[in-house]
Amino acid sequence: MHGHQGMVGDMLVFKQVNGKTVVSQRPRKSNKPPTEGQLQRQERFLEASIYAKNAGNNPALKLIYEALAGGGKTAYNVAMADFLKFPVLSKAITEEYTGAVGEQIRVRAIDVVRVQSVGVSISAADETLIEQGEAILSLNGLDWEYTTTQLNPILIGCKIRFVATDIPGNTATLEVTI
Repeated sequence: MHGHQGMVGDMLVFKQVNGKTVVSQRPRKSNKPPTEGQLQRQERFLEASIYAKNAGNNPALKLIYEALAGGGKTAYNVAMADFLKFPVLSKAITEEYTGAVGEQIRVRAIDVVRVQSVGVSISAADETLIEQGEAILSLNGLDWEYTTTQLNPILIGCKIRFVATDIPGNTATLEVTI
């Protein structure tokens, strides 16, 4: 059955996955109404499909996604995955921050395709905004660096918030309290 795909009667389905023949039972439609979570996932998947289709019509996005396609993936598949997966923030390095002007604060931001931007805001313990701005991608291509611009005399309870945004506009937030 190598290389075959399709349905045999009402029982088995043959399909090709990464060059291998997979046999499974025929999927059956449920009679149960979808749950709220299922409806939300269906809507998100529909949005991803629309995004991927439109990305194929945008020359700049098409180039990005085509460059990452291959190995059984199409540009459409890559765009779908990019829409469905949010950026991930980790490894915030804030220990060296003393509240002085010109200090570096770093965070690692990764995504399926690419993180477009990382915004940084620093707030006092009472939520008063001290400063905000955009971090710059470091040479390693993983970490984003922000240089402080305002004096912050009271560090205790101070909050540093990082917000990463990817190409489709998904955001992830990481907040560190000093």
